[in-house]
Amino acid sequence: ESARLWAVGGTYPWYRAHDKFEAPRAVAFSSDSKELVLATERTKRICVHALRWSKKKDAKGVHFPKGEFLEGRTFDTDHKDEIIAIKASKGGRMYITCADGNDTAVRFFDTTGSKIGEQNIKQMGNLMLSMSANGKFFAVGAKYGDPKIFQLVVKGHTGPKQVMKLCGHKRGAACVAFDSQGTRCATGSLDGTLRMYKIDTRYMEGEDAKMLYEVDTELASVKLVSICPNTDLLAVSHGRVLQFYKASDGTKIDEIRNPHKAELTSLEFSPDGKLLLTSGGAVAKLWSVASILEGAY
Repeated sequence: ESARLWAVGGTYPWYRAHDKFEAPRAVAFSSDSKELVLATERTKRICVHALRWSKKKDAKGVHFPKGEFLEGRTFDTDHKDEIIAIKASKGGRMYITCADGNDTAVRFFDTTGSKIGEQNIKQMGNLMLSMSANGKFFAVGAKYGDPKIFQLVVKGHTGPKQVMKLCGHKRGAACVAFDSQGTRCATGSLDGTLRMYKIDTRYMEGEDAKMLYEVDTELASVKLVSICPNTDLLAVSHGRVLQFYKASDGTKIDEIRNPHKAELTSLEFSPDGKLLLTSGGAVAKLWSVASILEGAY
């Protein structure tokens, strides 16, 4: 099986991370976009590939990324159930993972694979993990209950502390994503709605997040959501449907059907806001944000 990075509209992959015994279950960029981090489906391991831009150009005259598997950067997570999400912290010093089923732990690893901590979030059926770009917060969406936001480091606490709860969806919130400033948070629900919340509140004094808007996506549910840094854009998906909205007010921009042959399992914008990484089945695709905004994909 393999993960592949594709040029938008291209007929061949930019980079193919291949393992005949494994399929990537979750993918993520490092905070500097120089590494691709994969969580494997069968062995529940993390493996890291380096990415760099080639000095050469492809047939279309575009510089393309080259990849390299990093020996010694593959390690076990000890999750009991399938890993459904992986994130890299700001500065690339830490990876965070969570799993579905009865595995209620969010785990933290340094870049050598050493486990540096875990947090029991006390909810089963996790569906998505998100981390703010500044590394201050992380949140988990699940089949049951409202998403919880944790602050990673709190004075006087030995570990992360729950500081907010994103309430209001009629059914469970399957996914959650922070904006690049860590001031807003989007959630997608099993009822098919998309919500945006303001989270730069006085939460340490008990003030909760405030909902800014709600959108009916007309999807059966919203399984994945990601907010683009530096651009008024967010992406959501369900099954094999990918939708784009204005992050500022929820206005729908476009919809792509069948971007992958299989259901989308991961959706993430690069930290510089220029690329969108999606995965479905054994394939990962790299989309140009400029092309998405122009409708030229």
